[in-house]
Amino acid sequence: MSYLAVFRVVCVSLALVFGVSASANQTSRVINNDGGGNVNEYLVDLSVAILSGEKIQIDGWCASACTLYLASTETCVTANAVLGFHAPRGGSAAENQQAAQVIGARLPAALRNWYFTYAAELDGNKFVTLTGSQVVQMGAANYCV
Repeated sequence: MSYLAVFRVVCVSLALVFGVSASANQTSRVINNDGGGNVNEYLVDLSVAILSGEKIQIDGWCASACTLYLASTETCVTANAVLGFHAPRGGSAAENQQAAQVIGARLPAALRNWYFTYAAELDGNKFVTLTGSQVVQMGAANYCV
């Protein structure tokens, strides 16, 4: 099943099973040392965060699949945030390419072209980084208040 199909199934399932509304939960989480991981797992976590209205503050290292949290309008960054981007790895070349498309499609529009130009083809062991300030300057996130 494709990453996009998994994401859609998860979103619909969560909405139907849990009946979560965007204003139901005002919890928050601080990310300061997240090196990423499996794209599908982060898509599920992102879906839950969005559906529950969870506020996410990136205040340190957030790399790879962790950058998917920028897809939530409830995510903010601090001046201490450092986001690391690279091409997905761990699957076949075609699967990794598809995962890069999924990641890029969920990034804020202001960051999407940058990702595809500078990061989506990088070897998975190399990162290109942006600071929280750079992400805000690009219009891809807001500072945490």
